[in-house]
Amino acid sequence: MINIFLATGKKFDALMCNNDEMALGSIDAFKENQIDLTKFPIIGVDAIDDGCKAILSGDMKFTVYQSAKNKAKMLVKVVELASGDDLKDFKNITEDGKYIWIPFEKVDKNNVKQITEFTEIQHIVELIILN
Repeated sequence: MINIFLATGKKFDALMCNNDEMALGSIDAFKENQIDLTKFPIIGVDAIDDGCKAILSGDMKFTVYQSAKNKAKMLVKVVELASGDDLKDFKNITEDGKYIWIPFEKVDKNNVKQITEFTEIQHIVELIILN
């Protein structure tokens, strides 16, 4: 997809992708087209292992990590909302009450090693639970 955009010749300053897989594919396309990755930051979402490795190598600028802990907290709030609890003081709900925002963490070269270590532990726990 990025190759189609690059063929248009349109100028751009950065590339924000909906997930790390798209960012990694864009990195490959940039490299194939001999585009300097240091001039155009590429940003992903999900903080998958390969995305974190791309940050460590300098290919990707940053990604966004949504922790399972924060997702669980928000799920509890959804249950409270569904059961009729008053959430007027809850800060992560939209004014119309239709959406709850899940806090996220920016993952860049400054904290990628901590996130990578944490996600490795999460994967081990998931494997133990599944087996």
